[in-house]
Amino acid sequence: MNHEELGTLNIRRVIFHDIPRRQKGSESEPTLSEIESRLDSQATAHLHKKLVVALGSKSAFNIEFDPASQSPVPNIIRSYTQRRHGFVDATASFARYLHEQQTGNSPAGLLAVLDCATRSRSALAIMKIEREEGAQLQLENHSGRKTFDMAVLANLYMTDGTKLFKSALFVRHSSTSDEFSAVACDKQRHFGDADELALFWQRFLGCRVTEEPRVAIRKFYDAAVAYVSEVVTDPIEKDQIYGAMLSELRAQKKTFSPKAFIEDYLPSGHRKPFEDFVTRTHKVSLRQIPLDTSEIVSRLRRRQFITSKGASIVVPADQPELVTVHENAVVVNDSLSRVSTK
Repeated sequence: MNHEELGTLNIRRVIFHDIPRRQKGSESEPTLSEIESRLDSQATAHLHKKLVVALGSKSAFNIEFDPASQSPVPNIIRSYTQRRHGFVDATASFARYLHEQQTGNSPAGLLAVLDCATRSRSALAIMKIEREEGAQLQLENHSGRKTFDMAVLANLYMTDGTKLFKSALFVRHSSTSDEFSAVACDKQRHFGDADELALFWQRFLGCRVTEEPRVAIRKFYDAAVAYVSEVVTDPIEKDQIYGAMLSELRAQKKTFSPKAFIEDYLPSGHRKPFEDFVTRTHKVSLRQIPLDTSEIVSRLRRRQFITSKGASIVVPADQPELVTVHENAVVVNDSLSRVSTK
């Protein structure tokens, strides 16, 4: 799912449920709305902005339903996006299950569920929004049914400073297909981490990261090397981009963000062409990836240069100073020790 698709997102209806912190020995329950909230343009704009910013950020991951999950969320999403019937009941199920699954470490928050569409495709968004401990929220009565008043929520929780803890968006491809595009973000944790707290949002959603990280990293590496070799013409830029990629993939980090790499290391004139090359030509996602280099670990140990006349130069990746790349020459800053028969 890309920024362009997120930009076309249209919010059709929204409902809020209040999810308190679960504490030992407490009998707390979520406070459920009985009808959806009345939308107004300002609050809708705030919700749209928060969702698009979060899911278009470097912290977002493409996800898919996990067949092994016991979460009821995937089936509810499948059913609702196909028929668009039973919105209130579906969202109440989300709220009860979220509260049931939360631990004492999980902060209180508002669960917002948004019935959306993007390019006429049915979609459902789920957001957990910051709520201060002790803040009292009152349900309003509308025609005998209770809901949270959108104007009150806008003043308290829809401001620019409000934290959006967790979010996810599921876009159904068609009413006759069970295929979805989905993306999720957890601002409290690295979404791709394997620790229990980071996995909580994935488990609640009944999802997993779409592509195995080791495969995604290898695909990005291959695409980046191909771009440097085939598209970049300046030898010095070739060396700089190649070196930066090796350095980032060798770094002691839990995650790698192709989007951040492009912004931080690509010269401005190469950012858009590089992005198009890796996403369109090589079908590589720019979403953040858990950093698993197991498929390319041997390639990351060395830097290899091929000159225009066919000479091959291989040096240890952790000693980039051994090679200096100039416009019309490649200089090896070392003395000859031996020759090889390989």
